[in-house]
Amino acid sequence: MIKGLCPTCGGQRNCTVHGHLIVAWEDDVHPVYGTYDHHLLQCNGCSTVFYHLNEHFSEHTTHDYINGELKETPIDMITTYPAFDRIPTPSWVPKLESVDLQLFQIFKEMYSAYQSGHLILASIGLRTIFDRTTEILQIHPGLYLDEKIKQLKDEGFIGDTEASILSTVVDAGNAAAHRGWSPMKGEFKELLDSIEQFVQRTVLSVKTTAHIVERIPPRVKRPKK
Repeated sequence: MIKGLCPTCGGQRNCTVHGHLIVAWEDDVHPVYGTYDHHLLQCNGCSTVFYHLNEHFSEHTTHDYINGELKETPIDMITTYPAFDRIPTPSWVPKLESVDLQLFQIFKEMYSAYQSGHLILASIGLRTIFDRTTEILQIHPGLYLDEKIKQLKDEGFIGDTEASILSTVVDAGNAAAHRGWSPMKGEFKELLDSIEQFVQRTVLSVKTTAHIVERIPPRVKRPKK
């Protein structure tokens, strides 16, 4: 049994191995080499059967501390068939770069984790997006979750239904960060839809107009006749 990126569940899952083949190679001229680690897997959660390739290349490495020593370790390059669904980034997300660069960067990293099937990291990203968005809306970062939600309601940013939904998004992020909880792909998509709607409706509508006004050059005074 190994961990594999299930294209149906949309994340790392325990899988039964039905076939395995390792193919090693090395270049005849240059001192580079690598391996192709092929698996035929079946997800133990949803029973999907899929092909899983883990490619290693001698020049594609990172460094990690192992037993107190800094060692070079290979970077996994994963390919699956069927492929994990690639969700296009919403067209409005690039606008965040000129409104709040930090929020834009968090979104980019969250989408990267999501599209790679790392739903635990992506869920933590949703929680971080919520926190940064509330800061942009002038909600004090030191408040507890229920206090932030209450202030958002009191100031008219959200209603009762959205307050409940956003609480669920943040709770999911906390569970992912502190208890290793991983949502199913469909569950994560619901959480993502909620946070996207919240950010688009609040941050862009509140900030974009003011930002554009700041960039408009002042009107030039006409010379006196």
